[in-house]
Amino acid sequence: MSEPADQVDEFEGAIVLERSFSILIRNIVPIGLVSLIVMSPPYIILIVSNGIEFAALLSFFISPLLSYFVAALLSVMIVQILQGQPARLFQSVGRGVQAIFPVTLVALVAGSIWGVMTYGEFAWIVTSFSTSIWGSARLDVLSIISIPVVTIFGLYLLSLFWFAIPAAVLESPFQFDLGRSVVLSKGYRKVACIFLVLVIILNAAAHFIPVIASMGEYASIAFSWVAASLVMAFSAIMANVSYYRRCRVESSIKASEQGAARDLPAPRG
Repeated sequence: MSEPADQVDEFEGAIVLERSFSILIRNIVPIGLVSLIVMSPPYIILIVSNGIEFAALLSFFISPLLSYFVAALLSVMIVQILQGQPARLFQSVGRGVQAIFPVTLVALVAGSIWGVMTYGEFAWIVTSFSTSIWGSARLDVLSIISIPVVTIFGLYLLSLFWFAIPAAVLESPFQFDLGRSVVLSKGYRKVACIFLVLVIILNAAAHFIPVIASMGEYASIAFSWVAASLVMAFSAIMANVSYYRRCRVESSIKASEQGAARDLPAPRG
């Protein structure tokens, strides 16, 4: 699948979603395999410890953090696909491993934001059905006020990191430069927030469908593992496609500005 450079003249969320889904479907075996391996630690722990009741919470919290590593390992491959070049998985994984330092920093910082945001949502759900020493009325008021604030602020902070992984892998694999992601996200943070909300919804579905469907212990773990891996692979692809298209828009703008500057009349005197 190719995407000619001259067709990339604007950044649209719908196009990013369409390209990302198409890449995932056409390359589901290599991409799914990488994601399954990276996402395996919490599920292996669950299988060994038989902690099925802890499964949804543990994997739900850790999955977004691990998705940053998935995005790093797939960055080069996704860009190669978008440029119409042969996709080289091992080259992509190698480049992602080289950027392990900045990727780990981004994952830790962003993962902490994910944790605080999702923990607040879980705490609200749990405490809403229990009796509080403060009284249920006060608890509901605090929940109604605090949870949306924490969620919106968390989404905004995460939108600043939306371009961080591909920027680190493809531009500066040996240093942590969040400023580049902040610059790229300017004007596109609302779209990034929409993508993040979509990932949250899909991730929640991947972990709670087995609970709702009353699946067996190992069936629940297997379903959540595969489903969450696909969700986080899709998230990783979206981040890389967003970065590619954003950089093409940036290049187009710079080229236009340089062309306009060349067309200006020479100063007199």
